[in-house]
Amino acid sequence: MIKDGRSELSIEEYTKKAEIDHKIEVQGMMAKWLVRTFVIVTFLTMAIFFLQGFDFCRFQLPESLLKWLGAATLGEIAGLLIIIIKAIFQKNK
Repeated sequence: MIKDGRSELSIEEYTKKAEIDHKIEVQGMMAKWLVRTFVIVTFLTMAIFFLQGFDFCRFQLPESLLKWLGAATLGEIAGLLIIIIKAIFQKNK
């Protein structure tokens, strides 16, 4: 209903709007946390590779661990990419 230029929502409409607003807020918080975590982990992985490459303070890790670390980082990027693509291109129910 519209009264005096204002929109008055029924209880059901207000509840549905509040639920949608809350869901959007929670999804936003989750997305921010996911991106922050991704940035931190990727930065730390690159820092390890640079420390290894420049032999800073005799920093040495086994080659197999470095390969595993690189693969895990690529897996993280692929997983995040899949999540984003599914979220963007999902069909509305």
